[in-house]
Amino acid sequence: RYIDILGPLLTVDSTSLADRKDREPVVLAGMVIDLRVINDRKGQQMAFVTMEDFNGSYEVIVFASSFRTSRERLEKDSLVVIPGKVTIREGSETKVIADKVYTIEEGLRYLARAVHLSVEGESLGDEGIEGLREVIARHSGEKQVVLHVRLNGDGEKKLRPRAMGVSPGLDLISELKEISGVEHVEVS
Repeated sequence: RYIDILGPLLTVDSTSLADRKDREPVVLAGMVIDLRVINDRKGQQMAFVTMEDFNGSYEVIVFASSFRTSRERLEKDSLVVIPGKVTIREGSETKVIADKVYTIEEGLRYLARAVHLSVEGESLGDEGIEGLREVIARHSGEKQVVLHVRLNGDGEKKLRPRAMGVSPGLDLISELKEISGVEHVEVS
């Protein structure tokens, strides 16, 4: 369910991680399978996290500065989104150094730049337009809304209303998908 929503925000998964360059920025998502907490040289806690996605597993290193702010998100079996950097050490597998650890909801809120809605103009109608206004008002925020409108099969028109901004989240996406005439919702 979440991979469909998060897909456009993710830059790599467990199968393509090894193809990345050292220090390359990446965004991954997965389930926490194992967590090993140790003390670093300064005596502060850090963690080695084994993550799993639909294709395999990988390890994430969460240094003390990030671990302090994300410890509660790193429970076994929790789903998280991790922006970070690739680290490649000779003789070992490719890993990720976490910059942040987000819940799915936080990942949508902080990493998405826009919410895209594909709508069929004729089937949206006045009720659908009013529904869109209400949902967008309830989830008001700073991220851009992009409407991809199809009218009479004449191709697609892209509209970026400046007065419409949203705070992306799972509830927003769910509510938008329920509106008659909205065919597809995606974040980017």
